[in-house]
Amino acid sequence: MKTPRQFLLAFLLAYVGMCFAACSEDADLPMIKENIQGTWYMVNEVSFDAETTETERETFKREGELAMRFTLRSNGSCMTEEFYDGQWNPTAGTYQMTGNQLVVTYSKGSDNSVIETLTDRRLVVLTREKDGSWSRRFYTR
Repeated sequence: MKTPRQFLLAFLLAYVGMCFAACSEDADLPMIKENIQGTWYMVNEVSFDAETTETERETFKREGELAMRFTLRSNGSCMTEEFYDGQWNPTAGTYQMTGNQLVVTYSKGSDNSVIETLTDRRLVVLTREKDGSWSRRFYTR
């Protein structure tokens, strides 16, 4: 049987561990915001229905038809561009980050995404669509 002293020691160790984890996450936040800025090209999108069954997989090109890219700027503005009819077609918006949450807002609505992977050259986000389905989007620089 554990004594009150052992219980208190276990509680303090757990609390100290939580404090270190929280500090580490806070320290990484500026780096995440800095690393996400720039232009990203979509390479793949995998769609899932509400029950998480894969429903569609689409591959995108870097240039030409079926190309899509977005640019996030340090001032909070962003630009999404799709290539069709022989040219890039831009849509301007803004973005905000809170932890690993990325919210992109356009005049016709917004996308709420969770950043799953972010490196210098790779970005993976999980986005819940308005109909309850999900999409996982893969980007590269």
